[in-house]
Amino acid sequence: LLVALCMAFGLCFPKPDWLFSQLVLLLFIIGLSINLYQFLTRTNRDVSRILGAIQYNDFNAALNNHAHGARYDELVASLKEVKDGFEAKSFDQEVMNTRLSRVIELSQTGIMVFDSQRNLLLCNSAFESLFGLKDIQSFDLFERYFSAIAKQLTEASNHAQFKVSNKENNFAMVSDLILKIEKFKSSDGLCTVVFAAREDLLSDHQDYESWLNFGKVISHEIQNGISPFVSLISTLKDKVSNMEGNELSKQSSLKALGIMQDRTESLQQFAERYRTLHRLPEPNKSVLTWATILDGVVEQYQAELDEKGVKLEISGDEIDGVVRADEWQMNQVFSNLLINSLHAFDGQSNQNEKVVSIHVTASMQNYLISFKDNGVGIKKDHYASIFVPFFSTRKNGSGIGLSVSRQILWKHGADIFLQHSEEGADFRIRFPYL
Repeated sequence: LLVALCMAFGLCFPKPDWLFSQLVLLLFIIGLSINLYQFLTRTNRDVSRILGAIQYNDFNAALNNHAHGARYDELVASLKEVKDGFEAKSFDQEVMNTRLSRVIELSQTGIMVFDSQRNLLLCNSAFESLFGLKDIQSFDLFERYFSAIAKQLTEASNHAQFKVSNKENNFAMVSDLILKIEKFKSSDGLCTVVFAAREDLLSDHQDYESWLNFGKVISHEIQNGISPFVSLISTLKDKVSNMEGNELSKQSSLKALGIMQDRTESLQQFAERYRTLHRLPEPNKSVLTWATILDGVVEQYQAELDEKGVKLEISGDEIDGVVRADEWQMNQVFSNLLINSLHAFDGQSNQNEKVVSIHVTASMQNYLISFKDNGVGIKKDHYASIFVPFFSTRKNGSGIGLSVSRQILWKHGADIFLQHSEEGADFRIRFPYL
């Protein structure tokens, strides 16, 4: 507009002195316009950088530090303050998100979050483990394996809680599960949070850990308290044996000392069994097949199987399946189960065929091993206690075999549970793929 006015005045007043003044004014206006354009360009560029850094959380963008006047330097300083403030808040938020993600991932409770469009927002490893799946990338993938459960989740109301049966889902899960639903509103709309936990371990796992911690204290105190008595009793027996006098009195004293020695040794064995529970080493895993593991167990107990007339059947389409496990520890798991089955045939009529069957199949992303016998079975009243340390249905049983077996399988990311059976005992082992 100023340039147009200068040209208009030049046409109206064509005097040399006016023309010169108008030319100077015109050049000044052009220079000022160029400077203003450059200032606005620099400002727009720097503001765009700041906004881009905020939008993409990338605060490496540098501002123009060249001297362009006090006003511009003041603007740059203000933009830097904004940039640094957002950078600090972004870093704090990133640290908080990292901590939160870590806590969720380490949680023993399964957690899955999806929005109203069925987009999967979060799924921790505990949730995947409970459902026997790996790397759940979408809600549709979960629905492919558990369509009925997925339908329940999408239709459930806020604060709903329900049980899903392992048996009805072909034993694909670790056990029967309790699912709880919580809904909340976010910028993405209504979101659903699913909390999943094992029904049998809502309290059992804590009880089991309490048993182990209690055992550490008890075993330590028993060992410290009994050791001096063992030595003292042995010394007293030697002295009584060498005493002269009434032979009847001497034999009576030796008998009493013998009973005391037996009781103290039993207490020592009790303490040692507890120590076995909490000193179980981490598995030394190698690549094996189920056939290799089971063949080793059969070789150990073949003579006893033949002696008791027990038929052992090993089958399944995954018997040659590859697995990463500690061979010695897995041998101990199946040995404990086989020993229990052999004892279950004690006192049973020889007219009935005695059978132990081991069947290895696949279920979702896990192996499912069924270990069954047709022995006397386990009473329903004992189901809840069968894995509790030192609980045994046998008169002289130690009660640690199944407890140790479950702990070994937990260390392998696997699990064992007792399935209701009309005849004999039916144990199921769920073991992850290689």
